[in-house]
Amino acid sequence: QLSANVMGLRNFIDQYPAQVTLLGLQFLWTADVQEAISAPKSEQKKAVGECGKRILAIKNELTEITRMDLTKMKRTNVETLITIQVHQQEVWDSTVKRVR
Repeated sequence: QLSANVMGLRNFIDQYPAQVTLLGLQFLWTADVQEAISAPKSEQKKAVGECGKRILAIKNELTEITRMDLTKMKRTNVETLITIQVHQQEVWDSTVKRVR
């Protein structure tokens, strides 16, 4: 399983260009969703709940980063990541509602 804390989201954003951080966020979301929907039926409810929590935690961490002292470029990058994460959360919520 991938984890947003492998490198630390803030460190990841600081070390890589905006395009790479955006791609990394999308890879993380895709891996989390794939893991949740691939879970055995007996574990799927738990996996779906955990996936939703991870998606929310990443959005919350990104929001916290905006409260830090950032350059204009980094702030724009983080705001873009938040927008993408909100969209991904909406897609996840919509998918879960359709399946239930």
